[in-house]
Amino acid sequence: MAIDVSTRNYHVAICPNNSSIIYEISSRECELEDFFTLTERILDKTKIKLENIESMVCSRGPSSFTGIRKNLTVLNALNFEGSFSLFTISNLAAQSYEVAVKNQAEIVLLANDAKREQIFFAIYQFKKNNDVCCLVEDSIISPEEITKPIVSDNQSICFAGDAWNKYQQRFPEKLGNITPVEVEPVLASTLISLSQSHSSLMKPATNNTQPNYLRHPVN
Repeated sequence: MAIDVSTRNYHVAICPNNSSIIYEISSRECELEDFFTLTERILDKTKIKLENIESMVCSRGPSSFTGIRKNLTVLNALNFEGSFSLFTISNLAAQSYEVAVKNQAEIVLLANDAKREQIFFAIYQFKKNNDVCCLVEDSIISPEEITKPIVSDNQSICFAGDAWNKYQQRFPEKLGNITPVEVEPVLASTLISLSQSHSSLMKPATNNTQPNYLRHPVN
């Protein structure tokens, strides 16, 4: 099972064992209590009992402080008996994966506006053999610190995220002309798909797992 409650639009997804089908239910403008109704609906639809779920996954940031804390709070609430294996996946990894699939890109440079004149930045490479490589780890930097990897002619590269347009006058000139693609919020179904194809990006979680803020939330 995968969840995302980091925005007002909630998503819950389930993939039955030995199946390639991912079931997902979403709802807009939700309050926290609405999540458990969504969970009941998808369990009823798939005829799966909560106690039969083997593992759960959510995104851990970096993104909204409140949103990623809600993800972990709900994940732990579902696992109140401690019977599930819990995992988290980087928001930037999940968004890069979506961009790579939609744009048939091997290398994704993701730059999201982190406010305060900073950006959340990472570079992920998704190879054709289902291998994945994090070329630049999730970080929070100024636009002037952006770097571009050296790529060969046969490697496709994609720029994604809202920071490219917002800070375009501040990026190093050597980046050249950039035409970024939009990044959509992470869906629960994306987390399941990513965990199936690139399980190395999953990190075990516990009740003490902290959101990946990359900076102190009150700074």
